[in-house]
Amino acid sequence: MNKKLLSVLLALVLVLSFSLMTAVPVAAASEVWVDGSNTTSPWDGTEANPYQTIQEGITAVDPGGTVNVAAGTYNERVDINKSLTLEGANAGLPGSGTRGSESIINPQGLALDFGVLIYGADTIATFDGFTVENYERVGILAGSYSLDQEDYPNPSVVHILNNIVKEPIGQQNNNCIQVGFGTTGTIIGNEVMGANLESPDWSGSGILVSCSSNVLVSNNYVHDCEGGIQVMGWPVSGLMGPAEDNIVEYNLVVDNESGIVAQQNAIGTIIRYNDALNNASGIVSVGWFTYPGYFPSGTQIHFNNIVGNVSYGVRSYAWDDGEPEQVDATDNWWGHASGPSGEYGRVNPAGKIVGKGDAVSDNVDWDPWLRRSVWTNPAGKDLPPSRR
Repeated sequence: MNKKLLSVLLALVLVLSFSLMTAVPVAAASEVWVDGSNTTSPWDGTEANPYQTIQEGITAVDPGGTVNVAAGTYNERVDINKSLTLEGANAGLPGSGTRGSESIINPQGLALDFGVLIYGADTIATFDGFTVENYERVGILAGSYSLDQEDYPNPSVVHILNNIVKEPIGQQNNNCIQVGFGTTGTIIGNEVMGANLESPDWSGSGILVSCSSNVLVSNNYVHDCEGGIQVMGWPVSGLMGPAEDNIVEYNLVVDNESGIVAQQNAIGTIIRYNDALNNASGIVSVGWFTYPGYFPSGTQIHFNNIVGNVSYGVRSYAWDDGEPEQVDATDNWWGHASGPSGEYGRVNPAGKIVGKGDAVSDNVDWDPWLRRSVWTNPAGKDLPPSRR
C-alpha cells in the first residue's frame, strides 16, 4: 500500500476517534426538559439546554418518555398525541395544597378552544402538576364526540393529576376537565373552578366524565361551578354510550349549583367519602325521558358528609316526564344526628318533620343514616369547624 495513502487513512482514524471521545452528550429521548426562560441556544432538550416550548418537548420525546416542564408561563395549546408523562413544576403536589411557582399553560389570545388536548387511539398519558387558564371551552380535554375521530381519535387511558384548572373564558361547552367517549383513567388531586355555561339546556362542569367507564375521580377540590363533578351517559352504542362503574370519592365539592351529579345513562356510579358542602344541591340523580330517554341506574351514595346544601342534600328527579331513579343514599351524614329534613326526610308518626339535616327529595332511600360526620379530609383541605 502507498505509504502516503496509509498515513492519510491513519489520520482519518485518529480524527474520528477523537471526535467520538469528545462528542457533546445529548438528551436521552426517553426524557427531555423544557424551560421557557431559556433564551440561549442550543435548545436540544437536555437539562442544561432545555427546549423553549412544551410542544417541542412532546415532539422530541420517545413514546412512553417523560417531559419535564419548568415553572413559567407557556403561551400555547398543548397537544399530547402519544403515550408519555408530562410533568409540571408541581408534579405530585395536590392542586389545593401548598405549591411552588407554577408551570402555566395560557392560550389566551390564540383563539383556541382547549388548553390541553390529549388524543391518539393508543395514547396512555399522564398530565401532572400544571395550571391551565384562559382557554375558551375545555381546560383539559381527553375524549370528545365532536372532534374528527380520524384526526383526533380519543385516547385510551389518561391520568390527570394535581393540576389547577381555572375558569373558562368562552361560553361554549365550558368544562374544566373532560374525560369521555371511551377514554378511561384517573382524575386525582386537581383544583377546578368557575365552569358556568349560559344555556337553558346544558351546564358547565368542573369535572365531566361523559360516556366513559371505570374512571376514578378522587381527592379533587371543585368549587363555584354549575355542575361540580358530573357523570353522564347516553343511550346509544359506540362513542355515545353509557357511563358505567365510575367512582367518585374523597372529593371536596363546595359552592356549586349541583355538587355531584349522575346524569342520564350513568350506570352503577359509586359516590362515597365526599364532602358535599354549601351547594344548591349536594348530590343529584337526574334523567330526561324524552331526550335522550334514559335515567341513571344503580347509583350508590354512601359515607358522604352532606352538609349546608340549600335545596337538597340528595335529589333524584326527572327534567320532564318519566320515572326517576330510586337512589340508595343510606349511611350518610346529613349535618345533624336527627337525619335528613324535608317532607321526604325523617318525620314522626304524626307527620311532623323531625330531621334537622339537609333535605332529601322523593325517590331517595336514606335510612339508616350516620349520627356523626365521616372523616374524609378530601383534597387536603382544612375541615370546617363542625368537622373538627
